[in-house]
Amino acid sequence: MPLSENKNEWKSKQIVFATSNGKIRKNSLEDFLNIQSTGNIAMKLDNDDKIIGVTICKDEQDAILSTKLGKCIRFMSKKLRIFKGRSSKGIKGIEL
Repeated sequence: MPLSENKNEWKSKQIVFATSNGKIRKNSLEDFLNIQSTGNIAMKLDNDDKIIGVTICKDEQDAILSTKLGKCIRFMSKKLRIFKGRSSKGIKGIEL
């Protein structure tokens, strides 16, 4: 995922994670400024869940989640609350 080399710009951007169980989570990109060489946990997951998508977003953009059966939901990304830290599982984005 291409990012600006100027890390000060990261403070104004958010990162959105989507999981295979329909969960979604938005963090400030600033939460990921200092990643250790061993990595960091970005999001807690249930045992049967996995991250299937990650993207940078702005508040004026929309997010679309879809299922393999063709069901989808679209909403403004500014309606997602920004989680502090990286220790929660996110919220239910779409019922599968």
